[in-house]
Amino acid sequence: ATLAMADLSGINLANTNLEDARIAGANMQAANLRGAHMNAAKIAGVNLQEAELVGADLSGSRLLGVNVAGADFSDVKMTDARAA
Repeated sequence: ATLAMADLSGINLANTNLEDARIAGANMQAANLRGAHMNAAKIAGVNLQEAELVGADLSGSRLLGVNVAGADFSDVKMTDARAA
């Protein structure tokens, strides 16, 4: 999946398979990403402020310039994930 420059604020993507997704410049403020499978995703310039990522799997993902202020990362798997 490719999500670029989209306004996805408040979207419910709980338990969605976003493996290998390319997400760039999207507004995902307050999005529900609980349990989402985001393995090896490339996430750049995304607003995840106040998003819920409880139990999500970000293993092998790359996060670049992501706003995570107030986001809930409880129980998130981040094996080999990289952030900058």
